[in-house]
Amino acid sequence: MDSRVIIKILEDRERYRKSKMSEADLKRLAELAKENMELMKRLECWKVVGDVIYYRSGCLGNFFQE
Repeated sequence: MDSRVIIKILEDRERYRKSKMSEADLKRLAELAKENMELMKRLECWKVVGDVIYYRSGCLGNFFQE
């Protein structure tokens, strides 16, 4: 999958801004977080080695340098 498509998917996701969320909202948010992690792994911005999580800061922005 093209990296620009993955970034567009991540940017277009709905962001919750409410102070009170229902249980269904929390479950949906957890599923989106799992999907986001898989997309970040495809971009090599995120990896887990043992119990350690590695995240490259600025990774998404690096694809759109002008």
